[in-house]
Amino acid sequence: MPHQKGGNRLDKAHTNFIWRFLDIIGQIVAASILWAVCCLPIITIGPSSTALYYAVVKSVRRDSGEPVWTAFFHSIKENFWQGMYLNLIFLGYCGMACTVLLLNLPADWPDMHNASAGAFIGIGLFLMAAWMIPYAYPLLSRFYFKNTQILRLTLYISVRYFYVTFLLVLLLATAVIFSYLYPVFIIAIPALYCFIASWLLEPIFSRYTARE
Repeated sequence: MPHQKGGNRLDKAHTNFIWRFLDIIGQIVAASILWAVCCLPIITIGPSSTALYYAVVKSVRRDSGEPVWTAFFHSIKENFWQGMYLNLIFLGYCGMACTVLLLNLPADWPDMHNASAGAFIGIGLFLMAAWMIPYAYPLLSRFYFKNTQILRLTLYISVRYFYVTFLLVLLLATAVIFSYLYPVFIIAIPALYCFIASWLLEPIFSRYTARE
């Protein structure tokens, strides 16, 4: 029976697709594990999250050929101190918001009908942090900015691209809740979040001078 023209080409394309898919899964798992391990000291969440986004975009999304762990540790080395200081800013801010909220929670929490203005201020402070965090570490991974510039640009972008911010916050909340309910998936969710989020963030970042 004669072979159909193009059959070998289709088989090769199918095989390449399978190998590429498996490679993406492997790199997502590797990047997520690296992130989880490097976040254990808490104060290193900033540089670890910066490195995670950088590595996922460069090695997974753009398929640069550089192993994800090489890109991850390159970013860790380059952004360690600045990422840690940025993380301390967010930790201090969230600590302040938590203090305000706990001091003003009504006795019948979670019923907020009798909540004071302070409780809503605390919630608002938390929401502002959630509004900014999805942008802050990706910006650090892509641009040579000081932390003050990153915070200002984060605030501006989060308001300017409101619909993107809403989707990012929803995506981040989904990732956090899913990781809490099914901890075993921590080996994939962090990098998968960055991969999906990059499709929302990179078109915005392309409007600025990106670091290569």
